[in-house]
Amino acid sequence: MLDAVEQAEASVRTSDKVIRGTLRVAMPPMMDPSFNALVCDFARAYPEVQIHVDASSRHVDLLREGYDVALRAGTELEPGLVARTVARTSVVAVAAPAYLAAHGTPRKARDLRAHQCLLGFMPSGLPQTHWPKAGGGKISVEGSFVSNDITLLVDATVRGLGIAVLPALLVGALLERGALVRVLPELIHAESRVAVVYQERELLPPQVRAFIDVLVAWAPTAIDAARVTDRRWPSKPEAQVRPHPRAKPPEQRSRINRR
Repeated sequence: MLDAVEQAEASVRTSDKVIRGTLRVAMPPMMDPSFNALVCDFARAYPEVQIHVDASSRHVDLLREGYDVALRAGTELEPGLVARTVARTSVVAVAAPAYLAAHGTPRKARDLRAHQCLLGFMPSGLPQTHWPKAGGGKISVEGSFVSNDITLLVDATVRGLGIAVLPALLVGALLERGALVRVLPELIHAESRVAVVYQERELLPPQVRAFIDVLVAWAPTAIDAARVTDRRWPSKPEAQVRPHPRAKPPEQRSRINRR
């Protein structure tokens, strides 16, 4: 990550000004681990900058809450903000092997009606009841588990509560080690941009400009490292779909199973 930070440092050295001030950053939790290194390297390079990082699944209002920068996936943008695409990633449908062994593996979109789908919330506050279809279009889904906390959705999926559509950037490592497998890979898939969002203004504070430059240099490498490839797909035969009503979550236990 030092290369990205060094590039930003070089771009401001010619001004002979010390960059200082407060930098408030909002980002989704469970970002690529290299992002943590980037923030630490940035803090080391700019010791006069106070860095506040809010890792939250909620949709932060930059203007009202006073944030300088946000990392977001998707295309929705409020008035008064600028989005600069730094990379592109994808969203994929995934489930735990144990869930598929117990409830069967869907082969077609209509098979999802017999499964528990784990849903997120849209920025509007409504449950996300449509999943992206490869090549365009949407697939209607239902589920009794809805959360705006993507870390909870990831954990619930790993624990075998159902099928979820999640960013490849967040689940790549889980797919790699077999904690999750892809579901309907040829059917459910969509590209999504990762953008750095900030307030529209004529002059950005130096600390904000420096951080944006670092993000632009870092993001493509991070996204490439998390890209889902064929070798991460399940390689062994999966259980066939069983004709049963909507799959129910695993039986509740008196104690929470810890990983």
